[in-house]
Amino acid sequence: AQIRGTDETLGYELAGNAALFGGDLKLVRNLPPIGDGQWRLFDIARDPGETRDLRSARPEDFRRLLEAYQKFEIEDGVQALPEGYTPQSQVSLNALRRVILPQLIWPATIIAVFTILWLLLRRRRRPA
Repeated sequence: AQIRGTDETLGYELAGNAALFGGDLKLVRNLPPIGDGQWRLFDIARDPGETRDLRSARPEDFRRLLEAYQKFEIEDGVQALPEGYTPQSQVSLNALRRVILPQLIWPATIIAVFTILWLLLRRRRRPA
């Protein structure tokens, strides 16, 4: 039994890593540091560990699934990633924006208020 029908495809993209499943085949691209950004083709029914790249052995299937993935990109609005994008840098940026900076607002505000008060008091105490 096939995993999916030969005409049925399922596309997937996360942080530039992409896959398209069609029948027993899986077209996959993993970006660094996990992969090299090259598309590979696997028969996941016969090779569930994805150890044998069939891109050269089955060029028609490779082209068909690559075209299906390109169609998936258009239909589902998959956005191209900027040059030099890495998931790790995006996670760090998101953490800074959504976790670290919001936690620093109150301490920074308190320090600013006390600094202003100190400067005002200091100015008042100076003889003219």
